[in-house]
Amino acid sequence: APSTPRGASARLMRLSPALLCGVAFVVASVLPAAAAIAQEVERLRPPIPSDEGDPPAILTLLGGAILVGIVLFAAAFPSKRGHQD
Repeated sequence: APSTPRGASARLMRLSPALLCGVAFVVASVLPAAAAIAQEVERLRPPIPSDEGDPPAILTLLGGAILVGIVLFAAAFPSKRGHQD
């Protein structure tokens, strides 16, 4: 008996849904990888950083002093816990 489109769809309908999901997963996984492999890509090289120098030492010290001041300011507030806690 010659194969007809109706016969092919009837055979597909008899396959288990798990098998169809497995086949769809494999096809969906392999096709993008095959397309990526087929592309001609030049070898990637890491970027060369520009030499901007070190930040000024005064800004580093000022930033540290501000952070220490914030911590000391927060530590100076009394706890809101009462004698019943």
